[in-house]
Amino acid sequence: MIFFQIVALAVLFGLLSFSTHLLIDSFKKLSWQFKTGDYALSNLLIAAGTSVPELIIALECVAKGQPELSFGNVLGSNIANLSLVIGGATLLSGSLKIIDPVIKNDIFYTFLISAAPLLLISDGILSRLDGIILLALYFTWQTMVFAKKKKERRAGFWENLKNKFISLFASPKPIITLIVSLALLIGSADFLVKIALDLAHQLNIPNFILGVFILGVGSSLPELAFETRAIRNKEPAIALGDLLGSVVANASLILGTTVVLAPITLFKPQQYFTITLYFLITFFLFYTFIKSKKLLERWEAAFLVASYFILLALEFG
Repeated sequence: MIFFQIVALAVLFGLLSFSTHLLIDSFKKLSWQFKTGDYALSNLLIAAGTSVPELIIALECVAKGQPELSFGNVLGSNIANLSLVIGGATLLSGSLKIIDPVIKNDIFYTFLISAAPLLLISDGILSRLDGIILLALYFTWQTMVFAKKKKERRAGFWENLKNKFISLFASPKPIITLIVSLALLIGSADFLVKIALDLAHQLNIPNFILGVFILGVGSSLPELAFETRAIRNKEPAIALGDLLGSVVANASLILGTTVVLAPITLFKPQQYFTITLYFLITFFLFYTFIKSKKLLERWEAAFLVASYFILLALEFG
């Protein structure tokens, strides 16, 4: 029985990744005409697209009365993004050049926002007020990213933006693809959460840990596929925009939405502190590698991937 559940999880993760691929393609067709720049665009739209699985899973977890599973998924996804995903994508596609905005400012903002829920839950609960704070941090971040674009300050910008938004619906195909991909995402996420909860019960694994190490990795597969392709195509701005945007979206938009709907109470604080330590170690490793030469080399990427499995062994060893 457990074997078939594991196979079903693998199939559903594949469907989740495929649905996200369709979603991103439709996003790109609908949004490239805004010409906001590769980094800003991928930070907002593409990162939002690759983070949709986490959002759908979060809503499913809330609907099933398991918000702590969503919290684990968010933390696990961010740990995976900064180690398995960017490390794996770089290992498969070659070294990753780090663009200046990441080193100068964005890496620090990313750390502060991604660490915010870890600080807010230090009292044992993420309340609805905490959720509102996280959502405010997300929208503040996106405002800062786009405020750097001088194009937004030119005369007539908002009128031009309005016209472009209207033109999005000139071709119905991307809209249809968007709707179909969302339907597939919702359906696959629903079954995914059901099977994962049942598996956790049978194996006596806490829901939070299940979210960190199983759902967190599985829901990060879209980021792995997208960033691998971006690095291979020599588009570091897009890869980095998706990486940092996904980390921020998970910690603020996704988790903020979850706790506004259903506050989270920690029942086993020790698990939380351990996973928090894992996240801090992973972020420190990633920052150390990219700061030195403004380049993430393959051996460093391999070390990031290996670090994830070391953390996994420490948790379950």
